[in-house]
Amino acid sequence: MASFDQQSSKLTPTPTNESDKALFSNSNWKTNAINIYQERSPTCSTLRQNNRFYLEPIDPKSIENACSALSPTSPTPSKSILKKKNIPSQSKRVNWTFKVYSSQELILNENNEELDRNDILIVKAYGFDICKSDIMILLSGSKLNDNIVNFYLNLICNSAQKKCVCLDSLLVGKLISSKTHDIKKLCTDLNNTLSYLLFLPINLNLNHWSLLVFDLENKVIYNLDSILKPNFELIRTISFNLSNLFIKLKGVNDWKIKTDLEYPKQTGNSIDCGVFICLYAKYLAFEREFDFNQTNIQNMREIMADEIKQFSIDENFLENCSFSQH
Repeated sequence: MASFDQQSSKLTPTPTNESDKALFSNSNWKTNAINIYQERSPTCSTLRQNNRFYLEPIDPKSIENACSALSPTSPTPSKSILKKKNIPSQSKRVNWTFKVYSSQELILNENNEELDRNDILIVKAYGFDICKSDIMILLSGSKLNDNIVNFYLNLICNSAQKKCVCLDSLLVGKLISSKTHDIKKLCTDLNNTLSYLLFLPINLNLNHWSLLVFDLENKVIYNLDSILKPNFELIRTISFNLSNLFIKLKGVNDWKIKTDLEYPKQTGNSIDCGVFICLYAKYLAFEREFDFNQTNIQNMREIMADEIKQFSIDENFLENCSFSQH
């Protein structure tokens, strides 16, 4: 039996015999099967918090199976039970795993668990955790993941003198698919920050990094890609959606798309695209002329790794910028 406490709005088990008292003294059972449901109408058996559950007497023969379906470790009540309607069979039960949103696919093991759970945390900032495995990706010459790209672009924007803003690659994906409702508030908050450059890292087909840059001072758009030519249709889609989100980007559809900018290109592999777009953003934000190429990209990877670990832009780089950062 169970009673409803109107003051606390909780279902409270009311044991009627010694066996029930022993049953409800088990804290796991009370936590898992009773106390998680916070609100119930005194005149209605349906629980308001989740109307898929209700309290009712059931056949003693089915008690054990029903209880096991609810919580495999819970003991079996003797008279009544919190029963779930249409409990699926063991083979059809939903696999309640966390959904991790990313602009790239996660590498999972055979049990759908993300690898490197015990990875060492190196730095935590801007809503991102950079771990030892991320740094190793950078140093080993592998293709950069979205964690590194997004963190590094934020480091650039927060280190430059002029106000630059970058959007997370996941949010850029929403812009491309025109799912702008979820990011409207975020973009509204960024309106006051945005005044110079807006960087949008694009992960094309989850396989290639490209950078879209909106120059608010000169009202021009750049699509810097280390391999591919500018994608005008993609630029128009993103520009249209941005114009509805950023006050300072009203009329961006009429901005000129510049294709005559000379910048370093990737040669010999298809892996370094992420490093290239990070360097494009870095040089533009600090108003420095491009002076790197494919031959020294491994050295650039090492500098980026040091900058991430030190949480600051390389001093040698800043000394050669067109203006002082101090």
